[in-house]
Amino acid sequence: MDYYRFQGEQGDLIGAWIEAQSKGSPLDSYLSLLDSDGRSVLTKNDDQVQYVRADSWVTYSLPRTGTYYLKVQAWDHPSSGDEPYQYTLHLAKDHQDPVGVFIYPDVNGKVPLTRLILRVFASDGQSGISRVRFQWHSADWENTGWVTLGEDWDGSDGWSYTFDASRIANLYGGAFYARVYDWAGNWLGIGVWNLSPPNIYLPLIVKGR
Repeated sequence: MDYYRFQGEQGDLIGAWIEAQSKGSPLDSYLSLLDSDGRSVLTKNDDQVQYVRADSWVTYSLPRTGTYYLKVQAWDHPSSGDEPYQYTLHLAKDHQDPVGVFIYPDVNGKVPLTRLILRVFASDGQSGISRVRFQWHSADWENTGWVTLGEDWDGSDGWSYTFDASRIANLYGGAFYARVYDWAGNWLGIGVWNLSPPNIYLPLIVKGR
């Protein structure tokens, strides 16, 4: 088990996260935030996404000014751990919401009734973007709710989600929505509403005599 000490102020919103398996390490981490006594657990986490992303991540609003601790261990401690079990621990304070905007579809909301890739631009100048969650709502606003499509945790190739619109009976009139999260837990919601088909231009044929 590894312990890290840091100073925080009352009201600080902090995020702490591990990079291990996402970087090729065999470590299945378990991360705990401890109070000033070094024993009382304020929050803890095993997996960012259970059974999918084994690296750990915690967020917390500090209740008082003082000393706090982060404890890192293997999920199955003390059964594993050695030199290959390397990791990077990140700690950030962040009180600002991230920024984001839909790249595709854009504000016009014109989409083909085919397989399409939803794309979002997202940025955060403090803790950074952790993930983007994509949702969809059908044109039946009275009888249906929002459906979570999935999340993108890797922004190295942009924040996106592939959506097969050909399986949707009433795509047009619906909406796409995305929640952009930073590593401290702040988030921003962005949407594209009233989806409509793209403009169709018919060729102009002029017949001469």
